Amino acid sequence: MAAKNRAKVIEKLHRVLRKHYKAVPFSGESVLEALVWACCLEDASYADAQRALEAIREEFFDWNDVRVATIKELAGVLSHLPDPQGCAQRLRTVLQQLFESRYSFDLEWLRKEKLGKVSKYLEEKIRCTPFVTAYVMQNALGGHAIAVDRAAWEVFRLLGLTSEKDEQARRVPGLERAVPKTKGREFVSLLHQFAVQWAAKPNSTSLRKILEEVDPEVKAHWKKAAPAAAGKATAKRKRKTATAKSKTAKGTKTPKKTKTAKKTRRRSTPRKPR
Repeated sequence: MAAKNRAKVIEKLHRVLRKHYKAVPFSGESVLEALVWACCLEDASYADAQRALEAIREEFFDWNDVRVATIKELAGVLSHLPDPQGCAQRLRTVLQQLFESRYSFDLEWLRKEKLGKVSKYLEEKIRCTPFVTAYVMQNALGGHAIAVDRAAWEVFRLLGLTSEKDEQARRVPGLERAVPKTKGREFVSLLHQFAVQWAAKPNSTSLRKILEEVDPEVKAHWKKAAPAAAGKATAKRKRKTATAKSKTAKGTKTPKKTKTAKKTRRRSTPRKPR
């Protein structure tokens, strides 16, 4: 897609989402809070992320307690999230890397550094995901970065805003230029709310209508997806039927003739007169 057309679609997407959703501001104060919140929010709704954060604070004594917990323990606390294992891995990784880097969990010193250096530190040293890095840069450090997770990538793909090459590089060409810095936080919040709902219910009629408001041509995707989905469902049903028949066949055994049955047949045969 040409840069000019891409910018128009992104601007229209923002206008349409504003009609259906309200932005949710970041309520934390410290950089560390933004980091942990972003780890919970990635690919999850705001309500689920808030619930996850509350569960972590209730279950663990401090951030070091979270750091030394196992992935299994963390995932158990975060079981209500769409991907508890992924969130647990993100949290444990960033806390471990931060502790090894600074021997503390203080990140306020980042406010004094240049944004380019901070971005590199978060991605390479702390091993934050692109979503977490962009969220912290935007909401805690005043930078202009658009946080995009897997759910949002799918929305961009449906609207033709990204190519396979863009997804591999984890960047949306011209996204920061199309969305002004003053509207960045609002755009991220609106997009995230819609994208997470779409990831959970891609067949929702109401959600499809929102995408069609942005680009009516997206209807072609539903027509292409329907036969493919139907074919997959049919194949799945056939596999289940075949498996059930196979199990039934294996479980059915030919009954053996018992000695008692043989004796009964002998007695039932009349003896010949001598």
